[in-house]
Amino acid sequence: MNDKHRVIDIYTDKYVHLTCLQDNKPVVFGVVYIPPEYTRYSSDEAVNEIEQEYLRFSNISNYICLLGDFNARTGCDDDFVIINEDEHGDNNLSDFIENPINALEALSIPTKRESMDKGKNRYGNMLLNFCKGNGVFILNGRLGRDQNIGRFTCRNASVVDYCISTPELLKTFKDFEVLDSSKLLSDVHNPLSITFFCDKNLAIAHAENVDYFSKKNTFTKIKRWNSEKIKDFQNNIDVEKIAELEYKLTNTDLTVVNKNMINSLIDDLCNIFVKSGQTTFGTYTVKQNKKRGILEIRINPGLMRNVNLHVKITGN
Repeated sequence: MNDKHRVIDIYTDKYVHLTCLQDNKPVVFGVVYIPPEYTRYSSDEAVNEIEQEYLRFSNISNYICLLGDFNARTGCDDDFVIINEDEHGDNNLSDFIENPINALEALSIPTKRESMDKGKNRYGNMLLNFCKGNGVFILNGRLGRDQNIGRFTCRNASVVDYCISTPELLKTFKDFEVLDSSKLLSDVHNPLSITFFCDKNLAIAHAENVDYFSKKNTFTKIKRWNSEKIKDFQNNIDVEKIAELEYKLTNTDLTVVNKNMINSLIDDLCNIFVKSGQTTFGTYTVKQNKKRGILEIRINPGLMRNVNLHVKITGN
């Protein structure tokens, strides 16, 4: 097993840490939502706040991806600064500054991106300046099945949802696609789908809450749902646990509620259903192996409702 491929954490809140791909540095996925311009929730500091978070995480890793609804229209304008070394004579800037465009050219990714949305807005200009200032790239219209297209992401009229990557992370992407809209995910937005490489065994171990590095190389799964056993499932729900959860909810001080408290209550609820499922449908043991394959992870809660995250597995 290659130590460079190691899942360290998965959670869905503001950021999603998925896997160490190289040099033992985490890949950080920042999930973004910026309210539309000129609304009561809009803020001129929105992009600046994202930049501050980006800079904070860049101290940890240079494998960073931002994705979500930026409500920014960027047209086909450049998201990079052109460094013309010939204009500086003997003062070759490449001796001092690494040109991010080199990362695109090395991977045969077009420097110019396409977009079906030719319009721009103020947030779009801010986002382009953010990309230029930090040397990151918009993948829309540039990579995968969206290359040379730049498909609309909202109401079939504009591009406001983006996937943005650091140069170092580009080589791990297998595909980027704007999917067809789905009422199950959003009323007006198209989901974004990204596919990247990670290690199969460790990804499965983490997804199933199994310590891959322990000597145990098996884990337990619940058998498939059987609609004929709905009544049994209901009867196997632990009513005492439900009463305990209801008591917690009733006696929670709403003025001091925080993310950890909410997560704890949700975990309690999920555990009740999991226990009932194990009792009702039974379980079976799965043995891990090192065969190559594909693991697909879809993350849709909260701000990630418009993002489908696919993991292309490469194993040893």
